[in-house]
Order: sequence, then structure tokens, then C-alpha cells
Amino acid sequence: GGPRAGLPVRGAPEPKALRHTVRLTGSNYAPFVRGEPDSGTPSWDHDPSFWLIYVHSIWCSPCEGIRDAWESAAARAWPSFRPADILMDEDHGLANRLGVRRPPSFVAVRVVDGRETRHVWTLPRGQRKVAAADVLAFAARYMTEANPVVRLGAGTSATSPKAVSRALAKARDHVRAIVISSRPAPPLGVASCAMRLPTVRFFHVDGRRPTLRTSVFGAVGLPEAQRLRCGQGSSCILVLREAGWPVEVVTKDDGLTAHPTDLHRIVHSRRRWYVPKVDASSYFELCYEHRGSLLPAPGPGEASDFCVLSLAASAGAAREALAPLASGSGPGYPAGVSNDTLPRRGPPLLGWVSRERQRAFAGFF
Repeated sequence: GGPRAGLPVRGAPEPKALRHTVRLTGSNYAPFVRGEPDSGTPSWDHDPSFWLIYVHSIWCSPCEGIRDAWESAAARAWPSFRPADILMDEDHGLANRLGVRRPPSFVAVRVVDGRETRHVWTLPRGQRKVAAADVLAFAARYMTEANPVVRLGAGTSATSPKAVSRALAKARDHVRAIVISSRPAPPLGVASCAMRLPTVRFFHVDGRRPTLRTSVFGAVGLPEAQRLRCGQGSSCILVLREAGWPVEVVTKDDGLTAHPTDLHRIVHSRRRWYVPKVDASSYFELCYEHRGSLLPAPGPGEASDFCVLSLAASAGAAREALAPLASGSGPGYPAGVSNDTLPRRGPPLLGWVSRERQRAFAGFF
């Protein structure tokens, strides 16, 4: 109940600002959330973006009991998502446009290319408490709606070695990031990365069970030395390129509680090792159009990165030829290029061309 939203009421309490939270209104919603241009109003510089909006009211008695949980969740949100709130007393129309009919409610808003996808969670009448973990789980669920994080371990169907192998094999044609942590659910940063790297398939492993770690190691063919780096009790990230390529192991002794952008940087930097089969049209896409988005611009005294293609009869032959570049065991330069004469940053982009496609490349070189 309560007075009609938007009308001044004598004796109404002053609305309290929520910590770690952006107040959204009818005038700033589009510039902030969609990134539409507006003089003097900032738009966010990455896409896609994700907002979790808490809709509350001065006259909503359950909202006061939820305040602490919301502020706790909001404090842990950035940079995985942007926490915001709408005060229905002041912006009833905006709340209604988002699909909210009464407080307390949460709205998950995912924006890709200026288009919104929204999901509303309205608490049952009479519920006066909610856990911060439940709020974050709601956000993670819809962050990864287009690229779900596959969970391996307790509480899932993939606990046996065969089930783990099948789950990983389904994504063998993609770059795969396997996050092993000492917790039953994936950290929030994993959901954020899955949303922003849609071509990478993400897996989370409950690493508290040694047998499950062993199953994962066996499924990806992890060498013994690398198994020791990702042993019992430690948290680590396995980044697999296409089937048959070496596995990158990044140990995270802090239990993956570091800044989520750290995880994004690790996966983003290693996904460049993916070696696709290319034809005449995708060659330009791989070696030219994507260079700006995948590789950093060279700094002073540094040379541009380059593209290395293997002209091979099969994927196996191409992997053998490019293995030194992919694994980092080779010099990282084409034949005849000296490390001393051409300093560079980052690895080359790799690809291979099948025998039947090589004729189309004759005019390029």
C-alpha cells in the first residue's frame, strides 16, 4: 500500500541513498544503461553491458530489511555488472516500463548493441529478507544466458570421468576456459567473462574433490608437470585452444577472488592462440580486421604483430608445423626474422589453409 508514487506527501520520510549504487531516473536511464549520447552524460565504453537494478520504495516496509543485502551485493558487483536502483516513489513510470509492478524487485538488464534483454525478480509478498548471495546468483544467471557456464562437480550431472570428458568434448571446436576453484559455484568474474567473451566456452570445476580434478586433467591430457601446478587445494585456470593444442595453466592461489578483470585479461590474452581453418575470405578477417580488437597496438620501438598461416594437408600436419609458435617453445618469429632486429609484443595470429583451398591463396602472396 502507500501513497501514489510521484505525489508529494506531507510527512514522507526522506529517501536514503544506497551505497555503491547508481540512482536511475526517467531522464538518465537511456544514456546510462543503453549508452545513448546525451550532452554531459557519460556512456559506458564496453559492449555488452549488464545492469542489476534494485526497485524499492519509501513506503515499502520489506525494502528496509533487504537494504543491507543489496548494499553487500552492490559492493562486490563492479566490474562484473553495474548496480543501480530506482525509487518507485519518484519514477513509477520507469519501473513500470521495465516490467515492475511492486517493490521490492530486481531487474537484470543486459545490453548488446543498444538492445535490451530484461528479467524481473519480484519477491513474494511478506518476504523481508534476502541473501546477498541470492542477489548475485540472479545476476550471474542472466549474465550468462547467451553463453552459460557449465558446472562440473557436486550438484551437477557431470561428476564421473566419462561425464566430464563428454561435457568438455562437446565444446572441442571452441576455445575453452576451465576454472578450477575451491568453491561449489563459479565466482562472479567467470560469469562476467562468459558474457563478454561469447566465443569462449567456460567451465567451472568444484575442485574440492581430488577425483574430479583428476577427471578433468585426464580429459584434457594435462601433462604431469602442469598437474602439479594445479594440484589439490589450489585454484587455477586451464585455457584450451582447439583439440590437440597445448593447454595453458594459470595458477591463482587467491582462490580467484582477485579483480574480475584479471580473469578477463588471462582468458582474453590466451584465446588468441586459437588456430582456425581459414579460406580466402576469412583470411582477411583473421589477419587484418580482427587485429585491432585482439592485439594491442605496438608501442614506441615495437613492431606490429603478424599472422602466420600453415599450408597443410590436414589439421594434424598444421598443428605439428605451428606447435613451436602455439606452445611458446619456439622463437615466435617467422623464419629469417631475428629477435634482435624485430622486437614485438604478443604472439602472432595463427591459422591454417587446407590443400583444396590453397589455390585461392595463390594471388595473395
